[in-house]
Amino acid sequence: MVGINIGMLGNFSEEGGQNHDDIKEAIKLFLNKKITDQARHYFMDFEAFPKFDLISDTHTSKFIQQLISKLTEQCNDNPFYVLYKKESGIKENVLCTNFLLLSLTSVQNVIIDLLLKSRLVKDQFITARALLDFIHYLLTGPRYLFDNLFNENDNELGSKIFMFDPCSFRKKNLDLFILQWKLGLLPADFHEYTKDLEEIGIYYKSDIVNQYSFVRLFYIMKNHEFSNNYHMSYKIDFEDHLIDEYAKTWCLHSRFTGDKTEKLELKDFYKNIVLTAINKYANRNSSDLSKDEFFVSSHNGWDLTVELELSVDYKKITNSNNQKIGSFLAFIKVEDKTLSPIPISINLLNLMYRIIHGYRPNKHDKNTVVLLDDIVDQIKEVANSSTTLYLHAGPKKIKIKEIDFDDIEISGVN
Repeated sequence: MVGINIGMLGNFSEEGGQNHDDIKEAIKLFLNKKITDQARHYFMDFEAFPKFDLISDTHTSKFIQQLISKLTEQCNDNPFYVLYKKESGIKENVLCTNFLLLSLTSVQNVIIDLLLKSRLVKDQFITARALLDFIHYLLTGPRYLFDNLFNENDNELGSKIFMFDPCSFRKKNLDLFILQWKLGLLPADFHEYTKDLEEIGIYYKSDIVNQYSFVRLFYIMKNHEFSNNYHMSYKIDFEDHLIDEYAKTWCLHSRFTGDKTEKLELKDFYKNIVLTAINKYANRNSSDLSKDEFFVSSHNGWDLTVELELSVDYKKITNSNNQKIGSFLAFIKVEDKTLSPIPISINLLNLMYRIIHGYRPNKHDKNTVVLLDDIVDQIKEVANSSTTLYLHAGPKKIKIKEIDFDDIEISGVN
């Protein structure tokens, strides 16, 4: 068995030696999703066996959940649990505390969320080996699990997850907690909470914890009832609905059958998110235009625009049959022309949300914004064939309409 990047596979099918023509032909058939001679060449696309399942507005990972659950299972047949029980009475045994934290289903779910985030946002492929290395580091790293989780290290998964450190969140409540810690003014319910933490081996006065450690602890415990639930007062600061929104929309596209309810949900998504973001981005240099107008170009202080109708191509969505979780294909029509499929990743979806709320993309968004540029270019191609154009200069607006081949009507709208 040979593991190889899909891009290199494609290159070999085009540029490989003539003595491998049979393999090259088999690769081409595979890449075009056609049947190959499996007796001689068998190809397996690991993307067809995702580690995560996106279900409606939620997500799961049976593979990761079962692996961690098996590792932390509380029974005498589990050698790891037997060792944990043997050493759990030793004070400040970080390894035992980490094992206990990892055994909590709520903490496991937080870890799975972070792994999914690294898959979608950072395009990190998750192998069984990388996952086992990652879990090993969570348990045996130099600090408590919640610090190990966000500590930048050589592990390929940890090197991505540290970018989602909750300590980077700029939230009023979290900033106030950090300030209270530094001033020694933490409330009585926090001290009550830390006394109960000692029962599970987490010590407030330990040399390996600080105020940022506790922010991370609050994060991984955000869905777990414990002590006086002091950590729950920060739960709202950790809310991130982007993955849930992505999962919901991915499911709508990948399983769309044309059902009326599904169609209404898709219509709402396209109208309020996709089409609005495209319009705002296309008109970023001419923001006073109506929602049906699109900026084309500027000439001597005048903006040239055109009115176009953007709509959803539901038929194309029905036939798309996409099962890869990295993106879903959006289909829009400009007038009667369907544009090229738009692969919407979680990063592009996030950018669309931000554009809607007034964000202006910059050079840091170049890897994502190129897709929007391509969409706008396709819209401009349709605009070039329009028979009605508008010229704007401040409050002035002039309509130019082609009546016949050599007959143009010009009228001042304002």
